[in-house]
Amino acid sequence: MISVKSQGFFGQFTLLALCALLAFLPAKAWSQGKINEKTLAQGMTDAPAVIAQSKVKCDLIKAFFMADGNVKINGKNVKGKIYEVACKDGPGFILSTSPEGSDTPYTCTAADGFAERSKTFPRCSLPENQPHYAWLKSVAKSNLPGCEVTKARLLGSFVTNEQIDRYEVACADKRGGLFDVGLNGGKPNLVYRSCLMTEGSQSACQFQAKEDMISQAKTIGLKADASCQINNVRFIGVTGDNDGYFYEFGCANKPGFVAIESISGTIDEVRSCALARDLGGCQFTSLADAAATELTRYNKVLKDNGISCTVTEFNLVGIQASSRREFVEFKCIEQPWGLVGLVPQEGSTSSLNLSDCFIDAYRRSSCIFVSKDAMKTQIQKLMKEAKSETVGLSYAAMNICEVREVRYIGESSNEADFLIAEVACTNNKGFIVEVNAKRDRIMISKSCRRPIEGFTCEISGNGAADDA
Repeated sequence: MISVKSQGFFGQFTLLALCALLAFLPAKAWSQGKINEKTLAQGMTDAPAVIAQSKVKCDLIKAFFMADGNVKINGKNVKGKIYEVACKDGPGFILSTSPEGSDTPYTCTAADGFAERSKTFPRCSLPENQPHYAWLKSVAKSNLPGCEVTKARLLGSFVTNEQIDRYEVACADKRGGLFDVGLNGGKPNLVYRSCLMTEGSQSACQFQAKEDMISQAKTIGLKADASCQINNVRFIGVTGDNDGYFYEFGCANKPGFVAIESISGTIDEVRSCALARDLGGCQFTSLADAAATELTRYNKVLKDNGISCTVTEFNLVGIQASSRREFVEFKCIEQPWGLVGLVPQEGSTSSLNLSDCFIDAYRRSSCIFVSKDAMKTQIQKLMKEAKSETVGLSYAAMNICEVREVRYIGESSNEADFLIAEVACTNNKGFIVEVNAKRDRIMISKSCRRPIEGFTCEISGNGAADDA
């Protein structure tokens, strides 16, 4: 059974505190920190040791010494040096160090965010680090093909089993989203989330309007159902295994649906709103409209397959994602012993596979419209009606059997839909019986002492009073 988590799954953030701005208050005029041959030479000389001390991932391209400054080491301000480094892959950094250790490293994107709040906070200025989000262009294209990044910001550090930085990215075509990457340029471990997922959370997007979120998510909905004229989208949550996302889509031309998109971007499952109650239900489609649509579809599928059943109610038991089939129980007057099994979804090439509730009793026991007591009562009736010409000499013992328990064993290998069952009587006599497909006659009956070949009695004490 698929489980869904609500959208509040983003963990706890350690947002870079504004007090960290004090770490970079310059001790000298910034005119002395301009890029020139001298500062570049000193930067390239010092950078390898500074990078190692700061423990950031950086395949160094260029570095320059920015200035002497106050740096905060173990909670106290000390004199130190500030550098900017440009790296071959991943972000550029502003790094600070002193003989007592290194201060917090800042990616150029993080530094830009702080510089927006404080005129004293340095921005990256090396051409290789321009714009500050240049390194995010390749990251964005992994999930947003063709994205021309126009804005980016650091939201903070995501506290999980691994340390992760979370960035929001905006594209020129109004797409966007959130990317989790390794802390300070560490191993990528990329995770992408659309802005719809973060509405109302502390990770809510700032660059993308709701209408643009909906427009972007339409590509997911159209992969799930190309005939839907999408007019609304809602992110529901993540799968219990954290390997997919649930979205609800509203359609202008018909009832909506819920789609499950895998982390890799494929559509793993599509459910009509009538079948999405275990996911919290739909908000854009009424349950009555959704149920009416499903009733029409189910009745058509059954009719097209030559099955007599005018469906008045249905119960979704589950979804078989691999074959794109729904496991459904139907209630209809034409099938007194129920109809339950696998029904292909629209577009599925898998086959229909249905049985009655007697067969389902040994397969899954999923029927709710036909009770076990009702089936037991029918077996009792057939035992009382057994005739010698059908079951032989055992009919007399069957006629006086008051059924205590029934165990549904399987299907006959000789006749389609014939049922094999074990019957225990209150007088401790027991039988293995074969019931015909219409469930109105017992065709074969053998005592537990001499059962049908291949079957044995397993109900406790059953057959103790059988004749030797």
